[in-house]
Amino acid sequence: MSALQRFDRSAHRWLDELLFDPTQTIESLAVRESKSERSIRIVGVIMALRQNVCAALRSLPDMGVGQIALTVNKETVWKTRCHV
Repeated sequence: MSALQRFDRSAHRWLDELLFDPTQTIESLAVRESKSERSIRIVGVIMALRQNVCAALRSLPDMGVGQIALTVNKETVWKTRCHV
């Protein structure tokens, strides 16, 4: 399992715990996971932004043939449109 997959799983698990367990807090998650409260909060922000970026990339027209070409072209178009 890649680091990104572990990150994704942890983020979803933490969000579920925070939403559905009224006793769970960011502070208790941080202690249990041996992370700072700030890192737990940042993961939440990244997950929220990730959804928006993925949706934006999906809305771009397909400009390549095959997955690799499509990914490269979408990234190029994304940077151009966002003036990054």
